[in-house]
Amino acid sequence: MPYTYFGERAGARILCYGVGRRQLQRDGTYAAYDAYVETWGNYPSGHAGKSVFRSIDLTMRHKAGYNITVNVTVDRVNVAQQSFSGGPPPRGNTEEEVDMRVPFKKKGKRIVATVTIDSQYGETEIINMSASGKALRLVG
Repeated sequence: MPYTYFGERAGARILCYGVGRRQLQRDGTYAAYDAYVETWGNYPSGHAGKSVFRSIDLTMRHKAGYNITVNVTVDRVNVAQQSFSGGPPPRGNTEEEVDMRVPFKKKGKRIVATVTIDSQYGETEIINMSASGKALRLVG
């Protein structure tokens, strides 16, 4: 079976598509590939407005288990961190969708969420990520 390989533009890592996301090391062995996703800063009430943020909700799909950490920053201050992990999909299924919620309560203007996939043993896809809250003062 032929494989497709992807190379990193500004580095020396090579990823093999279809066999999990692994990082080829210089000695020829593989290591679990770590992924990092950061959202743009979101100002739901405008740059001068104020909101009460309540949670980050994340939906992901995986095929072989996952270990994910979600960090939430409001106005450049870390307000919540939560880790989620799980094994392979239930017997008879080739993939599973998982909903996750990081609850917190914080007033502020700007919210940013970061997701770190610590160990990825198969295909993992972030389907949706959203913040919930309420606008206190809309400006602009």
